Amino acid sequence: MGIMQTRAERLRAFELWTSGRPVPPSNRLQLLCIPHAGAGTARFRSWVGALNHVAEVWPILLPGREGRWSERPLHSIASVVEAIADAMAPLFDRPVALVGHSMGGLIAFELARELERRRLAVMCLVVSAVRAPHVPDPDPIALDSSDERVLKKVRGLGGIPDEVLDHPELLGLLLPTLRVDLAMCADYCAGLDRKVSCPIVALGGIDDPNVPRAHLTAWSQHTTSRFVVHRFAGSHFFIFEQSEQVQATIENELIQSASVWAV
Repeated sequence: MGIMQTRAERLRAFELWTSGRPVPPSNRLQLLCIPHAGAGTARFRSWVGALNHVAEVWPILLPGREGRWSERPLHSIASVVEAIADAMAPLFDRPVALVGHSMGGLIAFELARELERRRLAVMCLVVSAVRAPHVPDPDPIALDSSDERVLKKVRGLGGIPDEVLDHPELLGLLLPTLRVDLAMCADYCAGLDRKVSCPIVALGGIDDPNVPRAHLTAWSQHTTSRFVVHRFAGSHFFIFEQSEQVQATIENELIQSASVWAV
């Protein structure tokens, strides 16, 4: 962290990224959930109750969405990761696992690498509907891409209701964040030189044309630990369409990782 912060400032930063939730008193497994491009915490809120018996679930709120509309979105995955690692530091003296969907998967992977660089451990990394880091983005968006180009990409992925995309005022709020998020994903690429030591669990939709099975299995090259792929019925947003099956799979993977962790 570049600037010394008081304890009160650290707690305020923590609550900013967690939609106002305070640091918990327990030492349970902490599961950080990082959203897809343009998204806030809404999609992961139901996970808080569904997975409560195995982990304390933390949907992460990035700048430029929901209660942070007034903030500019961060323009690089490195800057997002540094900010999360600093703000969420109060959790990192406990067992931690990470889940990221689409853009969130790339952020979660880099966060796992950053935590290991800081000599902190991640119990399990779950990446969903996202290419492996060394695989180039097959359909990149640039910061200067037109609104039409961005919307075409978003409509192809699905996940954002048409009533939002067809509403000029809502679209005006959403487009700048979407453009930045998609552009930083397109700019991101990681080599195979710094693997994580935690297990990687890759999730994908059987009918997702954007992330074929080969892009998921390529994640195996980024860990020195266990690797597994699970695929589900559905396209790019299967993780929410098949939420019960996905949550059950993640629960089993967390339990398996915890059993190895405890040895």
